[in-house]
Amino acid sequence: MEVDVRGGERLAQLAKQCRKAGRKDLKLEMTRAIRKETTPVVLTARAAIRSTDMGVGSASSGHTGIRDRIARATRMKITTGTRAGVRIEVNESAMPPAEARMGKHVNKGAWRHRVYGHNVWVTQQSDAGWFSNTINASVPLLRERIGAVMDRIAAQIEKG
Repeated sequence: MEVDVRGGERLAQLAKQCRKAGRKDLKLEMTRAIRKETTPVVLTARAAIRSTDMGVGSASSGHTGIRDRIARATRMKITTGTRAGVRIEVNESAMPPAEARMGKHVNKGAWRHRVYGHNVWVTQQSDAGWFSNTINASVPLLRERIGAVMDRIAAQIEKG
């Protein structure tokens, strides 16, 4: 599960211009600045999953293991190559194999699982949209801030 902040083409183009100008320092400065602007959104998403009501074992009961694992797997990824972009995602490979898709299931609001020790299946409900609602609410401001970072780097490249 991921959200991609559009503008990857411009990010790739700026990274390429930094390389051509021999300004690896500007590329590093750009990715650091983008990371700084994106970090609060990742922290907000982590807080959102930790406070999500998942029915039995809700946050108030102290049973937060799955939510903590999903929060720890929520990360940002900045790439400047051919598939350039800023992604905020739940890294499924950072989750235990049996729970790899739990971020998606919890975001949808329901999932089925077997009751421990029994051959009985139940549908468990949760607050839908912990990820998509949180990230989508932040996208306009994030685009603006990342755009400002890229504008600043572009101006520095033009200066020489």
